[in-house]
Amino acid sequence: MSVTKICVICGTEFQAIPSWDQIRDTCSKECRYKLVSEQLSQKETRRCKQCGKPFVVVPSYKQTLCSQSCRTQYMSDLFKGSRNPWWKETKTLRPSTKRSLRKRIKSRDKVCQDCGTQFHLQVHHMDSNPSNNRESNLVLLCKYCHAKQHELTGESEVAHLILSNRTYNHLEPQTCPICQAVFQPKRRKQITCSLRCGRIQSGRTRSDSTTR
Repeated sequence: MSVTKICVICGTEFQAIPSWDQIRDTCSKECRYKLVSEQLSQKETRRCKQCGKPFVVVPSYKQTLCSQSCRTQYMSDLFKGSRNPWWKETKTLRPSTKRSLRKRIKSRDKVCQDCGTQFHLQVHHMDSNPSNNRESNLVLLCKYCHAKQHELTGESEVAHLILSNRTYNHLEPQTCPICQAVFQPKRRKQITCSLRCGRIQSGRTRSDSTTR
């Protein structure tokens, strides 16, 4: 059984299948093309949910983001952290993640944020919670200021471990004999600041031994 409808373009009556009752409003392809062109010619201004910039879109579209880059950023923020279905809470970081995080903090602060020195630098958790590794909670301190901060919070054992840390940080700064730059040695026998200066220094010592 067909349904009688009126074309929204030319106003003529036409017979439509009952299953088309809610989707077909035109009597022919020509009228449908005119209806689609009229719908596409109508525009409205919306604001992007990600960046807030206005953009123009057809009213029938459900678009809420202005570009593909905003869509990518929006989906990334939508599933970040605990909102991600595969997210698992961990109290420790992987070594590679810890190294990259430490490198970002050192490039951000560059020197000790208490005394201003550029030697014996370590990353300190301001709330004394080692599982809170947000960059806003991390600050770069030298090992002496780092130990002092833990002393102020009553963590004398942690301060003792920081001061007695047997890493290359306990070595004193040295001056490179090639470029005269002050550097922090990573090994006891390191005498140059870089591999390039080391090659120049090894060439000098080799030439000195041949002349003797």
